[in-house]
Amino acid sequence: MITIIAYVKHSLENARLEKARLLSEFNSRVRRADYLLNDIPLQMLSNGLAVFLLEEKQQALECIKTLCGRKVPPDVLKGMEEVKQRLSVIQQEIANKQQEHFAITSEKRAKEIQSLLHELYRQVSDSYKSNRLNKADANKFSVLIKGLIVTTSVELLSSFAKEAEKQEKYRSAIRYYTQALDELKKHNQKQQYVEQIKQLQSLIRALEQKETDKASPAEDSGQLVDQLDELKSSDEDWKKKNVYD
Repeated sequence: MITIIAYVKHSLENARLEKARLLSEFNSRVRRADYLLNDIPLQMLSNGLAVFLLEEKQQALECIKTLCGRKVPPDVLKGMEEVKQRLSVIQQEIANKQQEHFAITSEKRAKEIQSLLHELYRQVSDSYKSNRLNKADANKFSVLIKGLIVTTSVELLSSFAKEAEKQEKYRSAIRYYTQALDELKKHNQKQQYVEQIKQLQSLIRALEQKETDKASPAEDSGQLVDQLDELKSSDEDWKKKNVYD
């Protein structure tokens, strides 16, 4: 009898610990989804990425509700209702955001966004491994996220190039655009960046012409000075010749 009681107690304790572990896991998934939804620019979460995060949060909340039985915390029920409402409007929110100008202008911000995108990639991978996401969607989201990481680098370098061009530092602008070009070429195995590569090559050629035009007046000015020096020298020689004559 004592053995049976001990076994029951042990089983109950294991069940309690497992429930606590699952609740921690599901709450962590909810927090992670919120973190990514709030911190990644909404313009980057098109093509189903925002919906994926909301559904991840929704599923985690439903699991918490099931584990809690009759004693479901009010914040869980509230969270479920908020996710439901957000899912109904998220596509329009993204469409509205697409109309707003979004630029990455600092290296710090670029690193923050890339870190968030890497975390999103891990979330997609975890969801696929746990059978919450099918293979086709996992592959689609993985490709999208990798593209966003590349785009973030290119946007930052292009921002630096534009600023340099405004200050007529054409060589610096060319250097930044060339780095952006190299980044695109490095990830262009499927030819998805062909048009962007052409645009950057065109910008670089235009800047090279501006750099040439900028240097030309200085060269012309130097040539004029040399010509004046020659005339001055000839004039002095002529004066000396007359004196001696």
